[in-house]
Amino acid sequence: MCLESFFGRMSGGFLLLVAVIVFISLHSSKLYKGVNPIIKVIRFVSRTNPRKFTLIGLTSMKLSKKPEINIKLNVIILIYILVSSGLFTWYVFVPPQTHLLASEPLSPIRNFAVPMFSYLTHSSIFIDSNSAFISTATSESWPGNGSVASPYQITNYNITGSSADTLIEIRNTNLYFTIGDCFLDRGKFGILFSNVTNAVVFNNTIQRSKGLVGQGDAIVLSSCFTSNFTHNRIIGHDHIAFSIGNSGSLDISYNNISHNRYGGIYLSSSHNNTLTYNSLLNSSREGISLWDSQDNLVSNNVIVDQGKGIYLSSNANTNNITHNMFGNIGDNGIRITSSYSNRLINNTLNETARNIFLQTAPNNTLIDNHLAVLGIHISGDTLTDYLQTQVENNWINSRPLIFWQHINGGVVPSDAGQVILVNCTLMEVSDQNFFNLTSALQFIYCTNMTITNNTVSNADYNGIYLYNTHMSIIQGNIFYRPISIGLYIVYSHNNSIFENTIIECEDTSVYVWGSHQNNFSQNSITRSLGWGMLIGQANNNTVMLNLYQNSSFESIYCYDSNHNHIERNDFLFNNLGNSQAFDDQTNPTLKNIFSYNYWNAWTSPDNDSDRIVDQPYDIGGSANNQDLYPLTLPYLLFVHKVSTPVLINPNGGEILSGMITIQWAMSIDSWDHNISYTLFYSSDNGFSWNLLQTGLSVTTYDWDTNTVADGSEYLIQVIANCSEGLITTDFSDGPFLIENLKHVLSIPHVLYPNGGEILSGEISVHWNTATDSWNHLVLYTIYYSSNNGATWSLLVSDLVSNVYSWNILFLDEGNYLIKVVANCSDGLTAADISDNIFSITAKSHGFSPPQIIYPNGGEILSGNVQFQWTEGVDSLNHTITYDLYLSYDNGVTWFKLGSSLMSASYMWNSTSVADGGTYLIKIIATCSEGLIGEDISDDVFSIQNVLKTTTESSTVPPDSSTTSTTTTTSGRRSPSWSFFLVFISLLSLFIYTKRD
Repeated sequence: MCLESFFGRMSGGFLLLVAVIVFISLHSSKLYKGVNPIIKVIRFVSRTNPRKFTLIGLTSMKLSKKPEINIKLNVIILIYILVSSGLFTWYVFVPPQTHLLASEPLSPIRNFAVPMFSYLTHSSIFIDSNSAFISTATSESWPGNGSVASPYQITNYNITGSSADTLIEIRNTNLYFTIGDCFLDRGKFGILFSNVTNAVVFNNTIQRSKGLVGQGDAIVLSSCFTSNFTHNRIIGHDHIAFSIGNSGSLDISYNNISHNRYGGIYLSSSHNNTLTYNSLLNSSREGISLWDSQDNLVSNNVIVDQGKGIYLSSNANTNNITHNMFGNIGDNGIRITSSYSNRLINNTLNETARNIFLQTAPNNTLIDNHLAVLGIHISGDTLTDYLQTQVENNWINSRPLIFWQHINGGVVPSDAGQVILVNCTLMEVSDQNFFNLTSALQFIYCTNMTITNNTVSNADYNGIYLYNTHMSIIQGNIFYRPISIGLYIVYSHNNSIFENTIIECEDTSVYVWGSHQNNFSQNSITRSLGWGMLIGQANNNTVMLNLYQNSSFESIYCYDSNHNHIERNDFLFNNLGNSQAFDDQTNPTLKNIFSYNYWNAWTSPDNDSDRIVDQPYDIGGSANNQDLYPLTLPYLLFVHKVSTPVLINPNGGEILSGMITIQWAMSIDSWDHNISYTLFYSSDNGFSWNLLQTGLSVTTYDWDTNTVADGSEYLIQVIANCSEGLITTDFSDGPFLIENLKHVLSIPHVLYPNGGEILSGEISVHWNTATDSWNHLVLYTIYYSSNNGATWSLLVSDLVSNVYSWNILFLDEGNYLIKVVANCSDGLTAADISDNIFSITAKSHGFSPPQIIYPNGGEILSGNVQFQWTEGVDSLNHTITYDLYLSYDNGVTWFKLGSSLMSASYMWNSTSVADGGTYLIKIIATCSEGLIGEDISDDVFSIQNVLKTTTESSTVPPDSSTTSTTTTTSGRRSPSWSFFLVFISLLSLFIYTKRD
């Protein structure tokens, strides 16, 4: 290592100090009688060192009576100070690459800064027992003794390896130790512990582990217990950030985990662990995965950009999943498979976080969870798989999520966001609008359900899902794009499904599996992107008088099903160019019955004019089936319908005033005609109606209620009109109240100054609080006038309180008025003016202090820095000068940087002080008559020069016109005069000691 590198980071001022001390030590034979100057250096370093080193015992060293011993002692102490304090950087220990992956941004949710100190380059570490740990710690001079009171400390290392290396591997030890402030890069594994307890791993950067399949993890733990992993930054690994097996009582908290290919934290057969306050960003699989792991706490984590959020599988039981936040999840926000008795409480899944999926996952508790879309999807094989311990107060789309089980008789509330009924009978769900869900309505092991006149749109899986649900009525419902499957009917028998409209399903409009003796009648199935209807392993169903139109595949696809009666249906333009129906049988002798259906491409010949085509229609598939009596004309008696435009607001009970927005759900025309809307209002509870607007194509309308009289019996009616004349209508469920005249805002009477006062200096303006009769938010704006109200000048706006401190030192003397204007959030205003003029006397001597602009807290500075502040203002226009101070210890101690400055800026070289994160500046302004005002940075800022790799840099405020020039070099500086001075001093020391 060259001397240039050795001294290149040392400031000139400090090196001069070192040289002077060495010189004094060489030439003062009576130094032991005075104060050792080295002790002063030690005390200075212990105060200013950003890493807070305590140089224990050095300040108590006594001087020898022999000067040459003092000289050698002082040189040794000086070298120790320089190396341990970090006042210069040994370049050979600084990694040449940046510590951040340039192509990978930090998490927007919780960022962790790269440590502001240098690392010591070190090779991989391998320890395989307590004795090996003790031996290695002794040879490495690691602090500590392995006890709970004094753990071994492995700190400040840069370990860079290859895909064949494990950077730190520790096995078979129960000694107490810490790994902290290290930079681990490009190993097969970053850290691997096996059979380890009592470890603390904190504040490390671990990145870019690579390897073969199953390798490339940041931290691998096997049979590890009672250890903590906190405040680590784990980024860019080929596999998983934390891979944990057969471990327990671990605390994994406050880690920033991002851009790891296959996942964040994976627990296998690991119990009683705590995973809290971690940020997990961007992986293709799970943010947190628990496999066969019990009694773990997963709480207050932020999980973004993951394949799945949290995944529990294979007997991951009795875990607590609480207060986690999810965003942009590809599959499921929380998925639980083959696990039970977990608690999901107060988790928040935003609109990109998808759903909670319970698959063969019984006896869970779900309370106070908030889902922006999709809701909860539940599946299983037996009734037991669906039953939960407690599901309450969960929300979807800001509406209550209904999960009821074992209920006999009742009506689901009209404001439900999603409905899941398990083992219920005689329940009704009617006239509701469901959207943005996984499965809007799920009925599991239910009987005698009534599901009528509901509208479902944007369902990720199903509109209505029936599983082992029998003897129910599904009538008049509308399912609209985008939706995967409109009706999904599994192992459900003897149900009546009629007069439903299903439009543009992305998969299959009606999916029937293992379900028998159901009746499908007068349904309209249009523009399915898959099959219109799939019947699989389902027998003896009746499919009659339905319309199947414009499906991409076959309108009806029968698989391994028989004796289904498919009669008198209209098939139009399905599976273009091919058969519109398909019957595929493993036993061709068992066929379904197709008869008297209309096939739009098969309408002739009909030589006997009996409206039956003389040749049968061939059904595709291995059953070689046919419709023996295809019709020449369609039925089309029932298929044209328009869904109800369900009124959303106002719908009853509201108190309205001013401009309001009337809103209703979009109507759907089964023949895809254009829809327009007409609005009416009633002021007498529906006895008479008045036209509001007609010909609307949108589903909202802004209504100024000031155009009608106040009243308590208002209703709204919305009518949907299709271009062919069909109409449907909806009304407010109950009356609402319009109150405009009663909405008043009281006057904010001015109390002081209200006329006759003679004022100077700083005063408090007071006024009465303005009261809004509807409790709207009230804000105040203050004006003043110097010409008896002819013109007004704004003083302040958007005040919440009824008092304002007003500095009148800078106003000309004369007569004034005050005006206070109150504004409510709904637009009402009220104002008051002083009853009479008040006087402002001759100017007194006042002083407005300066305000620091930059740095004002939070900045990271290096090189040349331009401090800036606003100018102080003297009411008598006296000359103002500024004194600038710097504190390195958060304001405990201050050093003057500049005095009697005339401008509001100061250029300063930050390399003259040590790096650190507790710096403040203070500016004191003094007028020529002695008035003083000051300001201090709002918060601490940091100085970071050690990690710089540039020869020059200049840091200026963001809005400064000052430019900065940066010249990139290999990381070295040109030697300064101070380097030569120290070199000569040390050379003289060497000659002096040789002479003695």
